[in-house]
Amino acid sequence: MLALLAARQRGAKALEVEDLLVALIVEDQGGPGEEQAEIFGRGPSPVLRPPWRHAPFISPKTAGELLARVDALRPRSQPLPGPGELPLSAVALRILGRATFGLGSPRRGTVGPLHLLSAIVSDEEPSDAARLLREAGLTFEELQVAIIVEAMSAPEGRAVATPAAFQPRNRNGLVIALARLRAWMRDWPAVTPEDALAAIIIEDRGREAILERFPEVRRHLELFERLDAEPHRPFLGARAAAVVLADVDALSSEPDPALVEEAKTLRLGVAVSSSWTEAPAYRLVPLSEALRRALVATEEIRKQLRHVEPAPAHLLAAIAADQSCQAGRILRDAGITPSSVVSLLRQRQQEQE
Repeated sequence: MLALLAARQRGAKALEVEDLLVALIVEDQGGPGEEQAEIFGRGPSPVLRPPWRHAPFISPKTAGELLARVDALRPRSQPLPGPGELPLSAVALRILGRATFGLGSPRRGTVGPLHLLSAIVSDEEPSDAARLLREAGLTFEELQVAIIVEAMSAPEGRAVATPAAFQPRNRNGLVIALARLRAWMRDWPAVTPEDALAAIIIEDRGREAILERFPEVRRHLELFERLDAEPHRPFLGARAAAVVLADVDALSSEPDPALVEEAKTLRLGVAVSSSWTEAPAYRLVPLSEALRRALVATEEIRKQLRHVEPAPAHLLAAIAADQSCQAGRILRDAGITPSSVVSLLRQRQQEQE
């Protein structure tokens, strides 16, 4: 709807990918305001009420700069009168096809704004829209992680298309959900690698360990029903797991001021009417930048090992590789390194072959 309004306002004969990108940026920031009247017109704009609460993917500063640069690319003539449809340009049609079918395989679930941004930034044909996104620092890998995060925050019954190798109901999905629950229980501003590390260890020990540490899981059916979904043998030895978990639990009970400030940006736009969503409160705790980086690295490790499905051990290796976070240093002190985790993953794979 926003893309169509933007195209008609500039008198376009077809809806171009730049119109689509303008609409995506504005939607990401919560919808059009008076300052975008020249883009969408001065008539009543549609009220955007997302199916669940979400924080913007693009920072407000970057969004403002990017919107101005994209809007400058769009040629203008007299606005088209009245409502009406417009055909899609060949480039816009190709982008919609990429968003719907990914890299050649149909997606399952709802295709949303992040899928469209991902399709634009990864478009193999040269375009100004893709160039501007890349120059703004948006990457395909980060968008794929954001899609995963969005899927994990969606209300039950709302299917969000995710990369085929990272569906939200596998073990990694449970780990991130438990990490979110841990952050929410201790009123932390964002989910950190330390939350994820604790969740990895507890999930690795199985159902009883999860219920002992997170009794709240019984009140969240979407978590409780996952507990026995994928039986597995523990990846870490009991002693090593206990030592690492004790070290994580012993960390400061007060969040770093920098994390608090970061979370304010991540949460911007989240505080909307609770009647717009059925998502449990814990799902709305944003992921810290450090954990987002770890999720990007998780996918790289999975691809490197040629594993079809991601596993908590991939995330464990990614956290261990990041010595800038406390979780990475705790793993190092416990003798758990990225290479040792990858080595054990390869050993387990050979045992299964």
